[in-house]
Amino acid sequence: MRPLSSSVLKRLRLAEARQRRETLARGLFAERVDVEALWEAQAGLCGCGCGQALDAETKWDWADPPPLYIVIAHVLARGSHGEHTPENVALWAYLCNARAGHRETSEAASVKRFAVVKGREKSGSIQSRGFSKQKTTWPKRAFPKKP
Repeated sequence: MRPLSSSVLKRLRLAEARQRRETLARGLFAERVDVEALWEAQAGLCGCGCGQALDAETKWDWADPPPLYIVIAHVLARGSHGEHTPENVALWAYLCNARAGHRETSEAASVKRFAVVKGREKSGSIQSRGFSKQKTTWPKRAFPKKP
């Protein structure tokens, strides 16, 4: 395993700081994570468990993203109230992180699917199928008199 180059290390440190700020802005707990220690602990392998070696040399290409490009991933997504801590952050391959983002179905992940979206504009009025708005009067009838 080779150590990370200074340019890759700088990029990962900036990404970690950005994600830490975004996590704090969501009202979640966040602390500094040492990306160099993560690289050494994972021995240069993807943290998702696939066992593939991460590619630290390839440059990012928007048109054709490299599948083994190093990204900072959260094991429990921040949208599911995952915190930014060394226990929840790992270095993953871009492709593994993209796949995991589309299939998270844990109970904590359901929080973001059923959460109320505040500030959303109303799309239109809902037609009522219940009682009409007009006041109706019932016909009056006489009650029979008792003898």
